[in-house]
Amino acid sequence: MEDKHSRFDENELLTEILKYLDISQTDYDKAVKSYTAVGEYLENSLGNSVNIYPQGSFMYGTVTRPYLQGKDAEYDIDLVCEYKPTPDNAETCKTLCGNALKASERYKKMLKSEEGRRCWTLEYAEVDEVDFHIVIFYHQNTQQWNAFKNLYKKMYR
Repeated sequence: MEDKHSRFDENELLTEILKYLDISQTDYDKAVKSYTAVGEYLENSLGNSVNIYPQGSFMYGTVTRPYLQGKDAEYDIDLVCEYKPTPDNAETCKTLCGNALKASERYKKMLKSEEGRRCWTLEYAEVDEVDFHIVIFYHQNTQQWNAFKNLYKKMYR
């Protein structure tokens, strides 16, 4: 015969574990506010030639608490910087985005000192005492990418 008391405790334990693994509403709101602000800044700086949006777990709503080397780690928020029309090469895409970030008093302080091969990273933890960073990937608009975006819209929106 099942002990109802122990079953209740198991459910409560699982609920608490899931709460711990999920991003808090406060942290989620800070992250959304931050990535929206950097997206708006880049769109304003680069003109109507870009579209900035999240990808990965923030886009899908599957954010979980990061854990690295036995302790809590920073949330990793990926943004796509999609150019319209697409510049001739990938290096131009990266340079345009990087120059805009470096021109900002706020964002140039947040740029990670090690430049990524295909991205720029903004470190929020050191500036705003929140535990996340934003990685901005530039993207060249291609037929395959457009097919993926259309599939995503049908599935998730």
